[in-house]
Amino acid sequence: MNDSSHLEECITAPSGAEGVKRILTGLLNELEGYEKGVRTGEDVKCLHNYRVVLRRARVAVSQFRRILPPDAHAYLTGELRWLGRESGALRDYDVYLEALESYQEWLPAELHSSLRIFREHLLENRNTEQEKFTRAISENRYHQFIAWWRKFSGEDQADGETPGNPDFAAVCRRRIWRIYRRMLREGALICKDSPAAALHELRKDGKKLRYLLEFYSQYPPGGKTGKLTSRLRQLLAILGKHQDAEVQAEALIQFSQRPPPEDADANSFFLGLGMLIGHLNALKIQARKDFEAGFQKFSSDKNRRRFRSLCGRRSLIRAGDR
Repeated sequence: MNDSSHLEECITAPSGAEGVKRILTGLLNELEGYEKGVRTGEDVKCLHNYRVVLRRARVAVSQFRRILPPDAHAYLTGELRWLGRESGALRDYDVYLEALESYQEWLPAELHSSLRIFREHLLENRNTEQEKFTRAISENRYHQFIAWWRKFSGEDQADGETPGNPDFAAVCRRRIWRIYRRMLREGALICKDSPAAALHELRKDGKKLRYLLEFYSQYPPGGKTGKLTSRLRQLLAILGKHQDAEVQAEALIQFSQRPPPEDADANSFFLGLGMLIGHLNALKIQARKDFEAGFQKFSSDKNRRRFRSLCGRRSLIRAGDR
């Protein structure tokens, strides 16, 4: 092997610690790219993308925790959770406001007054949450965290390395295999009577798996994961529809418990909200029906073989792991 090919191998086949720091560097760059839009609040997509980066970073930190120094793992975990918590309500209001367009199609024109009242409520609360989050990311705590993150992810990649430290791809494969098997077990237990929380937990694991597949595919020898990701995305889309309908119905139920404005027709107000809640409940039922077919594809023998091949697992999955 000549010097140039050896150099390329060193660059493209990182060790575990090296790979994690590269991932964290890339995520920080993305986060800072969305920060201006998040501060102004003018583009809701910026906040959505900002929170996706936060989730991916949390997955990287949690799934590769044994690679990271304990103090760094603890600090990253705490601050990423803080930012997720601070931005959560703001994103919720954005989602509800985006859903209003669909809501309007579900109601006859004479009941649209319910939507107007709900919209005013959402906008008022969204403005409050925007101000709160803007203050949070203007604090010294935030700036210190970003500066620390930049310094940590850019430190000498060999710091803390020990002989025999597994390469990044090997660590990814182990974590992918573990979460995939857990999803098979969790999904097999879900039935029509399962609580919404069971589907939500499966969705959270699915997102972890999706991000791990993305991390794995970024650096050689990580292979193509398109087919695996495709099946997973289909399942996550179904679970996402169920979760969206669940939280939106709950928000409308809570809103319906407050008295309508004095200038509103009470009957139209409650009837409109009731129809919306009923429609959302119907969407949840449909999502549960769709889940059965989606999970069958995700857990099919063909898909299991793909995961076994990716993760280097030749033995068949036992019945108890399905």
